[in-house]
Amino acid sequence: MTERKRLPQRFSNGILLISLLTSLILLPLLEHLGSNRLLLRFFMTVTIAAAIFTNHQGHSLRIPILVLASVSVPVAWISAFVDSLLLFRAHCLLFSVFFGVSGGLVILACFRQRFATLDAVLGAISAYLLIGLSWAFAYWALAQADPASFSWPPQMMVGISQDEPIRIFPKIVYYSMVTMSTLGYGDITPISSVACTLAWIQSVTGQFYVAVLVAWLVSALPRPEVVERELHSQSAQDDQ
Repeated sequence: MTERKRLPQRFSNGILLISLLTSLILLPLLEHLGSNRLLLRFFMTVTIAAAIFTNHQGHSLRIPILVLASVSVPVAWISAFVDSLLLFRAHCLLFSVFFGVSGGLVILACFRQRFATLDAVLGAISAYLLIGLSWAFAYWALAQADPASFSWPPQMMVGISQDEPIRIFPKIVYYSMVTMSTLGYGDITPISSVACTLAWIQSVTGQFYVAVLVAWLVSALPRPEVVERELHSQSAQDDQ
């Protein structure tokens, strides 16, 4: 009788989660550096590479994802050196679409797994952060297109002027995550119709995601008899 084998498990979701957490945690700590706009592009490029690595197999959209990344990354780096509001908005919107689609693909890959493995759970967390990051870039483009779209508390904006959009980004990421989790602190509030619409859509998306995630975890938790049957099935296939 052959030795029992564990169910196959990938670790790309763990790499993606590490890159996301590194970017989202370090960027606020480094926002006062003079080269922070370059650091942002660097961290986001690394995160995009990790997302491509995670989604490189089994998806019919992997080619469009590669094309989108090959366009969004150069536009982002060019916008760091060329002072163009149009280019800046394009880079924000391209990143927003990329992270949103990547998050959706990670979710699909996780939910298709028969068992709630550690890597699948890490993927579900990564997808949640990717969706929040996608909305953050959309908010960032909107805030620069129309500064009156959001109301900022004065104490949060001390030392930050409108010609320093890069230092607003950590605040927008914070607002995006707070909105998606429906905490609703109320320190940053949407004012324009577009900002309000984006905010309520994101809050509904966040609640729906949590509900679906909990349901998937309950149904996908490995039961001993199911795991035993799966392992025996794999052993029989290996013997053939």
